[in-house]
This record gives sequence, structure tokens and C-alpha cells, in this order.
Amino acid sequence: IAFDISDPSAHRNYHFSGKETGAKFFDDSIECVPPLIIKQVGKVISLRELVHEIIDERHLDITEKFQSQVGIAHTRWATHGHPSAINSHPHSSSSDNEFVVVHNGIITNFNLLKDFLVRHGETFISETDTEVIPKLCKFIYNRLPSKVLFPKLIMEVMKK
Repeated sequence: IAFDISDPSAHRNYHFSGKETGAKFFDDSIECVPPLIIKQVGKVISLRELVHEIIDERHLDITEKFQSQVGIAHTRWATHGHPSAINSHPHSSSSDNEFVVVHNGIITNFNLLKDFLVRHGETFISETDTEVIPKLCKFIYNRLPSKVLFPKLIMEVMKK
């Protein structure tokens, strides 16, 4: 879902059946601050209200323009784990949000990947299969002999 946070009626065309979760992700990395991830369970209006609360709490200027800005929003039907804020997408590599992923689909080998990452000290907070993607991205990126562009990194992750 993407909605204009300045438009109070923007959520009205989006409907939840009760088992979905939603989240918004904002990246204003020009300022070198971690991306902001906001997650909520239930109707889009609840997510919208939470977004506004956080904007107010953090005194964020939503009219500010950035040279590079990304926003991702996602609703999902729970395939792994129950509907909750923790299981909502996007998932990130760590609390610093170096890698952030929204994914539709099922990662069939996620248990093997998760076990591998846990053996290497990684911790998981959700019950979802998607969380392995950003954590694997970070794991591989940190072990490459030299830094690579994002498409090359994704090709390395896909090999796993």
C-alpha cells in the first residue's frame, strides 16, 4: 500500500480481511540516518494513524524534499507466522536497517538458510520466511572481498 500521508481519506480504498498486516518504510538516507520502518496490524487506517503519531513524535517534516527518497508499503496474508507487527513486512537485516526487504512468495529453503545464519550468530525476531533475505544479504555483503553493486550482491544471495 502506498498512500499520501497528507491526505486523510487516502486509506479508504484499501481493505483488510483481518489477517493482514501492513507497514511503511521510508528511506531518507541522504541524511545518513537508518531507514524508518513503521508496522501495524489491522486496517490501513490504523497504520496511517501510527505513521502520523511517529511523524509528530519525531518532529519529521513531511514536506522536506530529498535528492533520493524511497517509500515501500506492503500488506500481506500471513503464510509463515501469525499476523503481527513483528511478522509484518518489510524485514530488515538488523536494527540499523542496512538491508530491507518486502517479499511476496514463499522461500522454500528458508529453514536451511535460517539454521545456517543462526549457526553464524544471527538472531531472528519474526516467524516469517522473508526475514532470511535481508539477513543473508548482510551476511554475504560483510564477507565479500570487495564491495559490490546491489545487483551483484543479489546474484550472490540467489546462489544460496
